[in-house]
Amino acid sequence: MTRSADWDAILASSSSIIEAAREARWAEVAELHQERHRRLERFFADYAVTDMATTIAEGIDQILRADHQLEALMKDDRIRMSDEMSQSKANARAMQSYADAP
Repeated sequence: MTRSADWDAILASSSSIIEAAREARWAEVAELHQERHRRLERFFADYAVTDMATTIAEGIDQILRADHQLEALMKDDRIRMSDEMSQSKANARAMQSYADAP
């Protein structure tokens, strides 16, 4: 791959991470996030990028925006799961009260 193609693949992985998060595929999110991190490390280790500074700055901004979006999706899902757990516990208490009633 060329330097530009490697960078495009890194940016595309951010979209894949968000897509997986929107579908609550959290194991895949973690996998994709780790792979993106490895690609970033390799990219900066393998290439002199001074001539791509503007492109890289814009790309890093894109990655940071995607990561903020990911954090929001994770928070929303955490809240949803907590609400579901609370409702489930309330249902269990109600069922137990009904079972205990004379």
